[in-house]
Amino acid sequence: MGKPFDSELEKIDTSYEWAFNIDIKQIQEFIFNDIKPLIIVGSGGSLSICNLISVMHKNIGYNATVVSPLGLFNSREIINNSKVILISSSGKNSDILFAYKEACRNNPIDVLTVCMKSKSKLSALILPSHSIWENDIPTGKDGFLATNTLLAYFIIFSRVYNEFINIPISKNFNISLPKSILPENLSGINTFSIIYGKWSEPVALDLESKITEAALGNVQFSDYRNFGHGRHHWFAKRKKDTSIIALITPYDKSLAEKTLKILPPDVKVIIIETGLLGYSGSIDLLIKSFYFINELGKDRGIDPGRPGVPEFGKRLYNLQYIKTLRDINKRILSDNEFNSISKKLTDINAFLHDTVYINQWKTYYDQFKNKINHTDFQAVIFDYDGTLCSSKNRFSGPSYEIFDLINKLLINNIIIGIATGRGKSVKTDLRRKIPKSYWQKIIVGYYNGTDISTLADDNSPNTKNTNKELKLLLDYFISFNIQTNNVSFKLRPNQLTIEPKDKNTWIASKMGLKEIFYLGNNNSKFHFLESCHSIDIIPINYSKNLVYNKCKGLIMDNNTEVNILCIGDRGDLNGNDFKLLSNKYSLSVDTVSSFPDSCWNFLPPGIKGEVGVLHYFSKIKIQKDQFTIKI
Repeated sequence: MGKPFDSELEKIDTSYEWAFNIDIKQIQEFIFNDIKPLIIVGSGGSLSICNLISVMHKNIGYNATVVSPLGLFNSREIINNSKVILISSSGKNSDILFAYKEACRNNPIDVLTVCMKSKSKLSALILPSHSIWENDIPTGKDGFLATNTLLAYFIIFSRVYNEFINIPISKNFNISLPKSILPENLSGINTFSIIYGKWSEPVALDLESKITEAALGNVQFSDYRNFGHGRHHWFAKRKKDTSIIALITPYDKSLAEKTLKILPPDVKVIIIETGLLGYSGSIDLLIKSFYFINELGKDRGIDPGRPGVPEFGKRLYNLQYIKTLRDINKRILSDNEFNSISKKLTDINAFLHDTVYINQWKTYYDQFKNKINHTDFQAVIFDYDGTLCSSKNRFSGPSYEIFDLINKLLINNIIIGIATGRGKSVKTDLRRKIPKSYWQKIIVGYYNGTDISTLADDNSPNTKNTNKELKLLLDYFISFNIQTNNVSFKLRPNQLTIEPKDKNTWIASKMGLKEIFYLGNNNSKFHFLESCHSIDIIPINYSKNLVYNKCKGLIMDNNTEVNILCIGDRGDLNGNDFKLLSNKYSLSVDTVSSFPDSCWNFLPPGIKGEVGVLHYFSKIKIQKDQFTIKI
């Protein structure tokens, strides 16, 4: 089993050249389009790249947690407040497949899987709203120990974060290791004590993994200062058969030198050092550590690439344990109940011990579901971006499947409302794929309901006669040039739209814009509405609910009982669908409010947006002038 480790090292040039040129845009968009805390999941050798991602994510000011698949299961209380990245070289072992399913069950903000093999078992599980980055590395499958895939991951994620931090990534790595760093006689050394700093910690983890997995010795490891809290005592008793491996980068060189200088002169020390900064230093150290492992293996008479795997090791690797975990983790709530209620209560795990509270929410869940399932609807109002139209279709319009749904409703005389923050582009999208004979039955609320007309109206939306108070507000924003120099403004008659120039700074920009808005006491005059890609500010007397009122008025001419289903993606406070989804019958395809009698999300884990709309409406029964839906 495995490959000669020498042959793995011969491919390093190929793997890091490939990693420098592969497209990484999808990974960048996942991390930096709405930056959130990360949970990074990996097993074995993959844990070292998970650690590097954690170091880099913390370096830009956001928390990151590294866990194994079992660690993810044990950390499920924090999943729904984080984005999840799963790292796997082949995407086929049972642990990573379990980790993906477990992540989905606990409603993370988003999920990305990263795999060095296309069409893997993992990719077959990925839900439509989740992302998978998979490419076949040209060096092929690693041997027993992670080498070329690990190096590629180090380079790829360094490039990803380089877009945010802009620290140059060096290509001048030393693909060799001077033998002078090795002690003259390694045969008496059975234990290695690895000490590390910030940018060398991922390499320390990899060294521990390789030395242990290939049975090259015992391993201890700690950072430079934790070494001073008792770890050093080992060398007072066991220094004859122990060597320090000191990983040194420019970041911690001074601390490393002072630490090593204090040690007794007869303590054996192996120094693996880089002169490169930041993640370039991590990559350089990783390559050098590979060569160290190769030399250590030769000294021990063990090829690290194929050390031999005992039968019990194979059985441990393939151990079926998932049912055991499920049996000890039975929830008060069913999976469906937990899925929907946890979207209402982002800290649901803090309340699971309170059976009275949770049973109350089970009652709310049942009541709302029953209400939706036993109502005849005469109209439906959709948000547009993030609901009918996904981000990837923003400039081409909703999918064929969405228009097929809309046209089926129109054929049966169902009134349709479209509430959008956009203007003419939405009219163009809708007219292109909806027959003209139905345009009069579609009510469009342009610019968040500030301009309402039928799709047939050629004069809407209006782009003239700007609201004077909005113009003053725009001038007020612009006066804070530090907070607003990374955004652009578009002023419509009754809407001010703010969009990012640089997505990497959008989170900080939004916070600054909100502070300016409330500093000027404008909350009494205007709504501050957030969508996935912009901020819209409109006068307080306007909202998407004006579309609701217009649709209701049309139906009341023929029917005294009016039931309208509202569907949007941003039902949370400050979301641009908050008011629309506060109506009696309202479903979200993403975020929700905390109200128990409106704005629920019943979609399965991993389903959102346009796909969520289609999921809901796969459960409808259409009759003339009305429809029902069974959630």
